[in-house]
Amino acid sequence: MKKQLGTLLLLSGLATAGIAQEDEGKLTITGQMKNRTELNNGVNVALKQGNTVPGIGTGYRARVNFAYTKGDVKVVLSTQSIGGFDAEDIYFLNDNSNQFGMFEGYGQYTKGKATFKFGRQVISYGDQRILGGLDWAMSGRSHDGLVTKFALSENTKLDVGVVYNSNGQTLPGAGNVDMDELAGEDEGFQYLWLSQKAGDLSVDFLAMNDLNIATGGAGTVAKPHGIVTLGLMPKYKLTDALTLSASIYRQFGQNGYNATVLSGITEKSFMYNFDATYKTGESAVTLGFDLVSGDDEETVGTNEQFELFHGTHHKFYGFMDFFYVGEKPATGLFNPYVKFSTKLGKATVLAHLHGFYASKTRNYSEAIVESGDLFGNEVDLVVKYPVASGFGLAGGVSAMTDTKALRATRTNTTSSNQSIDEMTDKADNINSWVWLQANFTF
Repeated sequence: MKKQLGTLLLLSGLATAGIAQEDEGKLTITGQMKNRTELNNGVNVALKQGNTVPGIGTGYRARVNFAYTKGDVKVVLSTQSIGGFDAEDIYFLNDNSNQFGMFEGYGQYTKGKATFKFGRQVISYGDQRILGGLDWAMSGRSHDGLVTKFALSENTKLDVGVVYNSNGQTLPGAGNVDMDELAGEDEGFQYLWLSQKAGDLSVDFLAMNDLNIATGGAGTVAKPHGIVTLGLMPKYKLTDALTLSASIYRQFGQNGYNATVLSGITEKSFMYNFDATYKTGESAVTLGFDLVSGDDEETVGTNEQFELFHGTHHKFYGFMDFFYVGEKPATGLFNPYVKFSTKLGKATVLAHLHGFYASKTRNYSEAIVESGDLFGNEVDLVVKYPVASGFGLAGGVSAMTDTKALRATRTNTTSSNQSIDEMTDKADNINSWVWLQANFTF
């Protein structure tokens, strides 16, 4: 019986090998299970209040990826479930706390030096300031569209993409649709990304047009509008140890309604970044700053606030996500920082220090925030440890002081019936965040 079973298995294996050789197709399956427990005592939009206690919770992401390749054709399907521990409904798509769906699903065809990707896919470029995959968030970020990649030469790459993200109000060919029904619901963007390398110098260029439909409220008619973003990102390896990099972005166009007319992003909208990284052995230190424009209230009918759109903001503006995650400061932001990383055995240790300042003067109901006013200082400490192949642990501690200027910009600062001055005079006025993450992959 054992011999018969062994023969059957051998023949089955040979048959399978023959089929695989005949159609030359290859199926690859990978996956991830990530759990993260967080202790929040003031994080993201919500500043710490005098009469509250920290919140704690655990979120998860389970993802399975299928990739089938045959010749010049590739098909990718990635499903994921995200949610929180102790939640009741896991499989209902309309439950905000628990979602199951398709993270990526696209077909890819390569012809000569061109590759076409059509469907739902991650769109991430450069340092992810404008277009990022947002992998830190359990949901991640993917878009529906067509991306064409051209390998013009060994050192020159060009990507052109057309993206349309809809909340699914109508089906194709469903008939006429009132523009007001689409207001604020549909969004798309078109972009061109060019990468050029020349020795120790590399330069990326971005041109993007972000479209949306907005209405000014009762008595107004919804209209499409667009914002054009132009970006230049040079990077130069000065020595084996020292690398300099910069980002220069400008925006033009219209960003929505102001009263009954479309207000405009003007040529004053900008984002600048510069940093220098010095590496020695297993350690690296980076000094740099971000400067993001805010809105000038004196110029009526325009809005000079820079829109960061689809970037991975968690990477740049402090791990506690007080800026450009959930809330964008109308004052803009000046963010000088120091970042340090090193290896300790198998572990990687990160330490970041940020200073956050207003870049524009704004008049809030609670106070006037002047250009240069301090919002707060944040320190982030992270340790990553690879326990085994396919299993890693990571944890972090963050703390941020805040000021009257920051609380004046937030909508939840007066919920405890205390004045801003009373809140900021407290000795324990420090927002904190602690997290521990387990990541399994196969």
